[in-house]
Amino acid sequence: MSGQKWGESFLKSGLPLEHLTLLALKSIGWTCELHLEYRRENREGQLRWFEQDVIGYSPESENGDVEVLAECKYHDESRFWFFLPCETEEHLAQYGALSAGENLYVDSAVVHSAPYEVLAKPDAENLLLLAPKCVWGVTVSRDGTRQPNAVEEATKQLAFGFVPFCLEHLYGFHSSRAVSVLPVVVTSARLFRLRPEIRSLDTVRRAASPDDIADELSWLWYYHAPNGQLLNHNMAEIDAYKKGNRYARKKPIAQQLLALWTFPHWIAVANINATARALADIYAKFSSLPKDFSGDRVIAQIWKDRAEKGPNRRV
Repeated sequence: MSGQKWGESFLKSGLPLEHLTLLALKSIGWTCELHLEYRRENREGQLRWFEQDVIGYSPESENGDVEVLAECKYHDESRFWFFLPCETEEHLAQYGALSAGENLYVDSAVVHSAPYEVLAKPDAENLLLLAPKCVWGVTVSRDGTRQPNAVEEATKQLAFGFVPFCLEHLYGFHSSRAVSVLPVVVTSARLFRLRPEIRSLDTVRRAASPDDIADELSWLWYYHAPNGQLLNHNMAEIDAYKKGNRYARKKPIAQQLLALWTFPHWIAVANINATARALADIYAKFSSLPKDFSGDRVIAQIWKDRAEKGPNRRV
């Protein structure tokens, strides 16, 4: 087996991309761990174990902490990801946003903070301004042939793992302060977004390459429209959590649990070469936003109750 062939085979295992993602996070001062397992039903309705690739933890800061839940997807150089633009509320309505009139461009729709909301102005619109907004991605080869949809595979894997991750890591009261979690897909594929002004099939038909009709992006925001399967999965996870945790009815925890049901709304999708820069920019913007840590009193009381009841008592 030639060195080149062996190397490509190793890359297809996904492990080198996970390694590079970990290095990208460490380069901006984050700590990481690999491979988080969770269970969900597959397409056949069978309960199976699935895995998230990388968990990243921002440096501790008085301006708030962020955790990244990352799915890594490797592609060889013959394939790229292609997305549609999603710039207006009309786009969200057209593409299946279950918003019921809710503004999904707000910061609280980008990161989920738990067990209480840390953003002093959760309805402000800041984070989505950092990169172009997209929807409906497909995987395409250099010759234009549509490939198995790795975009859907990666985002679905991430979406189904989001609520279990939040319930275990954010609603487990392991920290004395709320943490904000961000879903991220890291890929080796080049990213393209169709130009909004393209309105003719003939224009697309005449394209000799994606550059003729699309802009290449280093990273983007991807709108993830939840379907019934995901909503049922999320609700089942939340209901199971409520049954085992008497603090789930306590404000402001109950309010955040309700908001968690339809998450995630937006996923940051980044080429591996831009991952460090993208996450550094997101974290810097998040850190600059005003915070409200008054919910710390709720967690402090929970910790006090647990200490008084003993380490083996369920909360």
